[in-house]
Amino acid sequence: MKTTIKAKAILIAVAMFTVLSANAADVMPPVLTPGSTYEFQRVDGFTGIEKQHWTLTFKGMKNGKYAYDGINNEGNYKFFQNKDLNSFAVNKKTGDITEYQIFKWPLTVGEEHVYQDRIGPVTVSVQATEKVETKAGVFDTYRIKRNGSWYSDETNRRGPWQEVCWYAPSIGSFVKIESSYADLLGRRYNWVKTELIKYTTPDTQPFPAN
Repeated sequence: MKTTIKAKAILIAVAMFTVLSANAADVMPPVLTPGSTYEFQRVDGFTGIEKQHWTLTFKGMKNGKYAYDGINNEGNYKFFQNKDLNSFAVNKKTGDITEYQIFKWPLTVGEEHVYQDRIGPVTVSVQATEKVETKAGVFDTYRIKRNGSWYSDETNRRGPWQEVCWYAPSIGSFVKIESSYADLLGRRYNWVKTELIKYTTPDTQPFPAN
């Protein structure tokens, strides 16, 4: 079948609208509500056995950083993310800061960047938007993938690692993370899956309900 000029014009208009809609969906760092609580579970990807369980409660912005109270099997702790919602590490000897730059705002499908961690370069790519079901509910997310390398001082072994994160703008948090390491022969190990299992705000009931 031949496509008429009018039909072509309609197709072009639809394509333009799709692009504009995608751009309109680009998001900036979240504005979180103090008292919002995120409960996570991490399991072994091979066996399904729980490896870690923790809860973070957002307390507010402190010195331009997102500040949380955390609790896990080892007790209470403090957790911070910088103004871009990225985690970071501070070298206690030198004061140097390493930012794990997962986010570069605005968040846009197709965006790719590289940052440097302790071992080497890490490539981050925003791959797609996806609807993801978790124990805490169903979320519209951005799927973000990281690829890097690892090295063990103790065993003198090295290899590649990858991590896929699903970020939900509606709650300002990852709702799923899956990561794994491999040796130089490509054999995967240390495969872990993290999932949000409960999310509450000060004016809502927990889901799932107790």
